[in-house]
Formats: sequence, structure tokens, C-alpha cells
Amino acid sequence: MNLIFHPLQQPECLKPEFLFFYDKKKNMIVDGVFSKLMFSNQYVSCAGMMLKTPFEIINPRLLQNNKPDIPPTSSKSRFYDLYENNAMVKWNTQLKPSSEINKNLVALLIHYEEEILTQYKLMNGLKHTPVFSLASQLSYEHIIIHSTVDVLPANPELYLKISGVWETSTHIGITYKFMV
Repeated sequence: MNLIFHPLQQPECLKPEFLFFYDKKKNMIVDGVFSKLMFSNQYVSCAGMMLKTPFEIINPRLLQNNKPDIPPTSSKSRFYDLYENNAMVKWNTQLKPSSEINKNLVALLIHYEEEILTQYKLMNGLKHTPVFSLASQLSYEHIIIHSTVDVLPANPELYLKISGVWETSTHIGITYKFMV
């Protein structure tokens, strides 16, 4: 179960004093470590952050479709059900440039990424160089959306999942993905 925050309506959810990090584990993707993010206030604690991001998007373009090409049968196999539920489709979409919601949300998320990495550095006594990959993606006004659908709805409900922070010997950054 995920707790979904709406940063434009609940900016208090983005306060750095509510951020904590789990113990570091060996990173399976890059040479370094990974620490899961934990949000905790007086009411709730949860691993990671799920933020509602009501971006106005245009020009969705299919990037990758990992769904299997399985011919329809009268009864779906267990393998098909498992595979279908785990298959992902990636979309590249453009943020509508004239949208005030987009401008406000981009500024808020860029600031939040900075807050997360600053908090991580302080809690771990690091001098590592932050890599602002979310800010970089948003500054180009394009986002990659992970989905399980082959056809993206006209106005999809988008969410940003922030899982944690990766760390190498010299750099740190957040792990995140946009989802439908």
C-alpha cells in the first residue's frame, strides 16, 4: 500500500524534517550503496514517497514496450497473468510549456530533490557531489512515464515515486520514476 501525497495541496509533506533513511545496502545497479527513503511524521511512517503530479502533458511517444505478444486463448495461463502484471511500457511525454501547474510543480519538485540530497548529506556527514537527475529531466520539459498500459489516456493521473538515494564514492542522487 502506498500513501499518496499531493505536494501542491499539501506542501507540508515536503518538509525535510520528515525525511529519514534506512541503513545503506549494496547497490545492485551502480558500484556503491543505496538507502531507502522513509517519510515519517506524527501520524504516519512509510517507505518511499508517492507524490501526485498533475502535469499537463502533450505528445506522448512510446519508447519501450515489454509486454509479451501472446496469442489470445480461451483461458489465460498463470504465466500470462504473472507476466502481464509485471510488464512495463515506457512513454516519453512533453510537459505543456504554457501550463502554470507545470511550472509550479517543476519548481517544487526541483526544490524537493535538493532538500532530499541535502538532508542525506547532513545525516551521513558526506561531501559528495549531488547529481540532480530529476531536475535535469524536468528542465528539458520531458518526462519518462512507466506504465502497464499500451495506450496512454488523454489526461493520465501521474505519480512520482521516490524510492531512496544512491551513493558512489563521489556522488549521490535520488532514485525515482514517474508512473501512471
